[in-house]
Amino acid sequence: MAIEQSDSPTYQCLFCGDAITSGGLDPCALQLIAKFDHPRSEQKEQAFYCHIACLQSRASEQPDCFYITDPDFPTVGETESQP
Repeated sequence: MAIEQSDSPTYQCLFCGDAITSGGLDPCALQLIAKFDHPRSEQKEQAFYCHIACLQSRASEQPDCFYITDPDFPTVGETESQP
């Protein structure tokens, strides 16, 4: 949940309930899309926020399957700038 306070929002972790401090890969946003197999016009979306460590520890997959944590994994900007 994003909580608007002052000029910058704070985020609460979906899993542990603690506030998320910006740093490293945090905060992370999980974009939930309901009816994903339906046409876009019938879908619903909602964002949730979490610590990357909380997501990794609660996933049924191994924590190392989150390749986004690899320092060499490119950012969106790096990917867009590649020819």
